[in-house]
Parts: sequence; structure tokens; C-alpha cells
Amino acid sequence: MTTNVEPQPDTAVARIIAELNANPELKPVLLRAMLTEEFLLLPNKVDRLFELYGELVAKVDRLAEMYGELADRVDRLADRVDRLTTRVDQLTDRVDQLTTTVDQLTTTVSRLANAVIDLADRVAALENKVNWIIGQLGNLLGEKYERHVSRFIRSKAHSDLNIRRAKVLLGETTTDYETLIEAAIDGRAAGIVTMAQTDSLQLADYVLYGTDLNTGQPRAAAVEVSITLEWRDIQRALERANILAQIMDCPAVAAVVGNSIKDTDLRRAEADGVVVLIIAD
Repeated sequence: MTTNVEPQPDTAVARIIAELNANPELKPVLLRAMLTEEFLLLPNKVDRLFELYGELVAKVDRLAEMYGELADRVDRLADRVDRLTTRVDQLTDRVDQLTTTVDQLTTTVSRLANAVIDLADRVAALENKVNWIIGQLGNLLGEKYERHVSRFIRSKAHSDLNIRRAKVLLGETTTDYETLIEAAIDGRAAGIVTMAQTDSLQLADYVLYGTDLNTGQPRAAAVEVSITLEWRDIQRALERANILAQIMDCPAVAAVVGNSIKDTDLRRAEADGVVVLIIAD
């Protein structure tokens, strides 16, 4: 057990205590003299600590409140994520179904495309056959018509082309082919005509040669035959008549023979000096 220790009389401590008892207002002065400034400010710091503690508690409470709000938001977000996941799963299923449908459609379209290609090939083959048949039929009709024309060609040469005693140098009933060949060879040798020109002339349907009814001088004719006369027949007759005139060194008339001709082509023929002979089949 401790006891209060009294200072010895007449000591400095006893005198300080007596002075403080007599003048209590000096206690703060003594304390400031005895204690450090940090120790004197300790009460203020303690008060500040209590204030800070209060503020910290308030902040902790606010953090707790904010945590609660955040937790609620996280929960709501989790619900939304779950719903979104469900929707994504549903969408994935639909995409899978659509992919399957597209694959099936692609297969169907591919089969249909192959079928169309096969059909197109068959149609093309059929068109080729039809065109071949039409061509053969046209050739047969053309040959038949040319044979029909051959019966009248010399008489038409006399009556419509002014050629007396016409020889058929080229045509259905050729009577003097050598004359045309020799004239073509001589013309090429002399540089009057080219090989292409004489080759074109030899493709004419008829080449006629005789004397002019009016002058008695040599006269020739290049004739194109077609059941239905067209502008290209008129052009060929005109070109070949010009070639014929050069190699035979005499006037040569261009003529076309057919069963029919359009009025426009007839006018063109008349304008170019091409004689149009209509011989009905």
C-alpha cells in the first residue's frame, strides 16, 4: 500500500506547493514550464481523435450502406445476366435451327441448279437438233428451188438480163465451167483481182455469159438465188458482178432470183441497179 509522501519543510518543492496553494492561478504557468508543448496539446489531439473516430464511424456506416446498395445492384445485375443468358441460349437454338434450314435450302437449291443446268443442256442439245433439221430442211428447199430456177435461168437471162445465148459458167446446170476458171486464174495472175475475190465469185449461185442483145458485145451476169430474198443477197450479187466484170473484161449485171422480197429490199436493189427476178415455186 502506498502512502502520500510529503515534501520536507523548507525545500523547494514544499515552497512551490505552498505557492501554488496560495495562488492556484499559477498552476497552468507551472504546468507549461514543466510539460512539453506536445503533452499540453494532447487533450486537443484526443478531442480531434474522437472527432476523427466519429467521422470514421460515419464513413464506415456510409460504406456499409453503399455496400448494401451495391449488393442489391449486383443481385439485380445477376438476375439480368441470367435472363440475358437464357435469351442467348434461346437465340443460339434458333440460330442452330436456322443454320440447319439454310443447309437444307442450300442443298435443295444446289440440286435445283444442277437440274436446271441439265435441263439447259438438254434444251441446247434439242435446239441444236432443231436448228440442224431446219438447216437441212432449208438446204433441201433451197436445192429444190434452185433446180426449179435452173429451168428458167437461161430464158430469164434473155428476157430480163439482155443476154443472148447465155452459157451457164457456174450453177445448177453448168455448161462451160472452164471459161470461168481460166478467167479467174488470168485475172489473179494479172493482179486484177485477189484470190479472196475469185473464191467469193465461185460461191455465186449462177454465173452467166453471152452477148448483149443490143450491142452484140460480151455480157455477163452474177446471180444469187434464195427463196426469200434479203439485203445480203442483193449485196453479194452486186459485189460478185463487179468481180465478174473485171475478170471477163465485159459489162456484168447483178441479179437476184427468189420467190419473194420485202418492199424495202426491192427499193434498195433498184437503187443499186440490181435486177430482181421473181420466180414462183
